[in-house]
Amino acid sequence: MKSDVVYGVVDQLIEVVLKKLRLVFVWHMHQPYYKDDAVGQYVMPWVFLHAIKDYYELPWLVEKSPKIKAVFNLVPSLLVQLSEYEKEGVNDKFLSTLRKPTVSLKAGEKVYLAENLFHSNMKTMIAPFHRYLELANKKAAFTRIDEFATHLSEQDLLDLEILFLLSWCGNAIRQKSRLVAELIEKQFDYSEDDKRELLSELFAFVRDIIPYYKKLQENGNIEVFTTPFYHPILPLLIDKNSAVEAYPDVLMPGNFADFSQDAPLHIKDAVKLYTDIFSMPPLGFWPAEGSVSTAALSMLSEHGVEYCAADEDVLFKTLNDPNRHNIYKKYYLEFDNRKFGIFFRDKQLSDLIGFTYSGWDGKDAAKDFVARLNTIYNDCGFEPIVPIVLDGENAWEFYENNAFDFFTALYKQIEQANWIECVSAKELFANNYGVEIKLPFIKAGSWIYGTFSTWIGQSEKNRAWELLSFTKEYVKQNLSKLSPADKRIVQKELMIAEGSDWFWWYGDDHYTPLAGEFDKLFRKHLLNIYETFGETPPEMIVAPILSKAKSPYIVRPKTYITPTIDGRVSGFFEWIGAGIVELGFEFTAMDSSGFSLKKLYYGFDEDYVYFSLRGDFAKMKDKDYALGINIVSNSKFNIKTPILSNLSDFTRHLANSEEIAFEAGVDDNFEMRIAREALDAGGLKVIEVAFELYKNNRQIERAPLYSMLELEINGDFSDEWYI
Repeated sequence: MKSDVVYGVVDQLIEVVLKKLRLVFVWHMHQPYYKDDAVGQYVMPWVFLHAIKDYYELPWLVEKSPKIKAVFNLVPSLLVQLSEYEKEGVNDKFLSTLRKPTVSLKAGEKVYLAENLFHSNMKTMIAPFHRYLELANKKAAFTRIDEFATHLSEQDLLDLEILFLLSWCGNAIRQKSRLVAELIEKQFDYSEDDKRELLSELFAFVRDIIPYYKKLQENGNIEVFTTPFYHPILPLLIDKNSAVEAYPDVLMPGNFADFSQDAPLHIKDAVKLYTDIFSMPPLGFWPAEGSVSTAALSMLSEHGVEYCAADEDVLFKTLNDPNRHNIYKKYYLEFDNRKFGIFFRDKQLSDLIGFTYSGWDGKDAAKDFVARLNTIYNDCGFEPIVPIVLDGENAWEFYENNAFDFFTALYKQIEQANWIECVSAKELFANNYGVEIKLPFIKAGSWIYGTFSTWIGQSEKNRAWELLSFTKEYVKQNLSKLSPADKRIVQKELMIAEGSDWFWWYGDDHYTPLAGEFDKLFRKHLLNIYETFGETPPEMIVAPILSKAKSPYIVRPKTYITPTIDGRVSGFFEWIGAGIVELGFEFTAMDSSGFSLKKLYYGFDEDYVYFSLRGDFAKMKDKDYALGINIVSNSKFNIKTPILSNLSDFTRHLANSEEIAFEAGVDDNFEMRIAREALDAGGLKVIEVAFELYKNNRQIERAPLYSMLELEINGDFSDEWYI
């Protein structure tokens, strides 16, 4: 670290003050509203599952490190659901089915459980349990889930139920609960009594979560932010033209209702719920999806909010200046003589934690992160402020040990660095930290590309807005027919449907096997409105918005291949029979310049595994680009190789000090082969792979963004399969 000091004369004595880097962590905790209020049932269990794995875990890790402070953003719709999951008898479709004795389950219920009890990460959550992995391999032998379900014995199903729950237990509950530890140690042959006791223990754990946040905030360990109530894109509700401001070429829906009266309701209701829980009003907000506009910030200010966070792309567009040093300052706007603070997330560092470090050794990732902070510290001629803002729940299942090793190492290294100071947002704006600059306005935008294109502009997304708008206008015309109680029901359903998550999963830019369930639930909230009026819903709302079932378009290898590794398609038959992955399906660029990694061809023979990446490689050769290949087999390999014209044979030293030899070639494509023996994949049917593209040592793309590709390296070439 470069030694930077500030000299000041105090009472004629020279005081030496070490320059500081202020680090602001913001962990965003959010799930959409999964409850169908018309029947009083939760249709998906994700709030409960993340509660036992992540919602207690993250603040618990902060409390274990005295010098670490963090901001936690708790979305009101999540808090409402967490409160309901404090009750063991909560009506949750999945948990209600799982509670039943396996001997009494009907055939359809067994299929339902068989479909849902493997929603755990294979490498980090299933594989550590030998019996769970055994059942997963049994499932893989069947092409149809109903056939698999019929071959599950009552003991198989009971073991599967309990192992699924245990796989979702985070480190906090594993350390705090003797029962959880004992059931993990037991490994198999569980009983119905084990299940009942485990569920009771988990619900008791959930009851501690909200009081825990309140206690830590009162003790000064954390600060709690919140979000407009049902997580809407606030600028779009206020003014549809914010979409055009953010991206002039956006294709707008054919009909877009006036939602401006709903926007302040989301804020007002959020402030009230927060105040009821935490006995004080919120000072800070993380606007849903980091979506901001001048009008949105003004509205937050009107409701007593004093500051918020946004994304670096919004700042760059506001300043019309991409200088990264600008991120490391704090800013403010003024509304009627009210000062409103704003800081901007470092996308690169935030995305490293969210999407990249999961494939690294925890200590190495922590060391790399602190080294990058040190580079910022040395490069800035002022005291930098570095905001790290990201999802606080979905990334950790891709880490070993739910990221415990990473966070333990990271927080320890930060505490040992006397030039780093973790601060809350309240401390940041209450003190004379860093450089502060006044902004005359803020450009409309979000945390993805600095636009709203993730939620509006594609045909399915626009169709969802059109149906929501049609229903909104219907309500406006007929509201007077309802009783006060029914008016509140209708308003709630509308506000739920205005949440960002529904629009996220429409279109072709994100993938989940549960996209159909999200589509169904979005339309169910609209259907509930017509049922409240006693009207038959329009057919266009009954019909699915999704045009077809979405998949990652993976084609399984159909035969052995032995291609020439030269970066070119040397002959028609060279890659015929290879597996194919459309990389753009679950991929979003971290840089607004767009996609460079287009498609992956892969295959194998008896000796080697082969990869051919299709993309803009001809333009990247010899221009400071590099490709990272992360492979998880029985071992982990993190390869990084330059994209050079003379690329041929390479041996790379890995983070674990081992070596792996591979042959590679670049021309129009990037091709490589790795010996099976080097992959340490003995006995494995699949390996996990992800690709990273670097420019000047800065990661600019990752494919896939949210997970790893599961690629078969053994098989009988029978039919297609999916991620």
